[in-house]
Amino acid sequence: MTGEIPSQSVAFGIGLTDLANGQAGTENELGFDRADALTLRATIVLCQPQDVCFNGKRGARAFLRLPQVEYGVQRERIGRRVLFVGPSTSRAANASWDVSVWHDLAARVRRRQRGR
Repeated sequence: MTGEIPSQSVAFGIGLTDLANGQAGTENELGFDRADALTLRATIVLCQPQDVCFNGKRGARAFLRLPQVEYGVQRERIGRRVLFVGPSTSRAANASWDVSVWHDLAARVRRRQRGR
């Protein structure tokens, strides 16, 4: 849950974190059973981001403790925080890639920014 946030992320108001901290590999290789969901949940409550987006279904399933999730906005919230699942941006996940899901998230962010 620690690490340096790329400067581009700060410029766009995006925070990055790693649910499977200290591990490397594809979604299928990571041990999400060791994921620190409690710390991530506490960080979300503390930082209060508008949206929380999971990069891939596997991390979202581990965090939400659900056997299955779909892409897009999730029913579960953390307070008023919206949870969103996008297709993994990993090259190994090309078969499930759908850029329209990421466009949906971008449209949500733009609508919120216009509403300020």
